[in-house]
Amino acid sequence: MHGSRGAMAGMDAMSGGDVLSLGAFLVAWLAMMSAMMFPAISPVVRLYGRAAAAGRVAPLPAFVAGYIAVWSALGFPGYVGWRVLMDPIAEGRTWAGRLAGVVLLVAAVWQVTPLKSVCLRHCRSPMSFFLRFGRSVTRPAGALRMGAR
Repeated sequence: MHGSRGAMAGMDAMSGGDVLSLGAFLVAWLAMMSAMMFPAISPVVRLYGRAAAAGRVAPLPAFVAGYIAVWSALGFPGYVGWRVLMDPIAEGRTWAGRLAGVVLLVAAVWQVTPLKSVCLRHCRSPMSFFLRFGRSVTRPAGALRMGAR
């Protein structure tokens, strides 16, 4: 009987009582977003790094901080959604499954929209991205804005 009590304690820990704090969630969120998004932004980061090394723009950390700030801010609604949906998903509620299906369909439709193509075109041309910001990136605030964009 004592062994089953230990198993029950383990089940209690998995039931949602022990939830990641917002800080821990954001660290995990940033690690995930960095792994997913870095390949897409690496050409811009490399180009910016070369310009920063030559002293033509503000230091690279100012640019990267803008990027990190945006993805951290997007983690807040993700955290709230996770906390709100955690129990309904664990309980197998039908509306939670339907919601997941709708989200999947919306994501699939996004993949074929012209707007996605426009967004990708902006990401794939680092030099034009630099030209839009001009001399404002010589200051850290301008580099931060550029990273956020």
